[in-house]
Amino acid sequence: MKKTRMSIDDIHAMVGSIRANVQNMRVTNIYDVQGQGESGAAKTYILKLHQPPFPKVFLLLESGVRFHTSKYARDAKGGSALPSQFTMKLRKHLRGKRPSGLRHLEGDRVVDLTFGQDALQCHLILELFAAKPASSTIINGLK
Repeated sequence: MKKTRMSIDDIHAMVGSIRANVQNMRVTNIYDVQGQGESGAAKTYILKLHQPPFPKVFLLLESGVRFHTSKYARDAKGGSALPSQFTMKLRKHLRGKRPSGLRHLEGDRVVDLTFGQDALQCHLILELFAAKPASSTIINGLK
């Protein structure tokens, strides 16, 4: 039988693996893979991370289902469609930032990806139990 969802143990193991792989890299771009879903928002996103001289890492986020690194080969000819509004918002807030934290909220299938530092820190919350787009929370350091 094919596995369709990640268990809490799978998520915990994947967080540790990804945390080690993306350390000190920067987000260079964000893509939505399958275009528009029924709700009008893309459900699968790829974060392209890079830190020279190391190879690029593609972090695939499929809301409600899975997240992992991938060897994504983007088809430049097929990229003529505009990205979704949610993808544009992610690009605005995350492009150029370094992942500063990746944690699994214990007892739940929720992953908190933190980008940037201090006043411009952003959190991307990935819920792996609902078939809806990932939620993005932007935290501005107001003092």
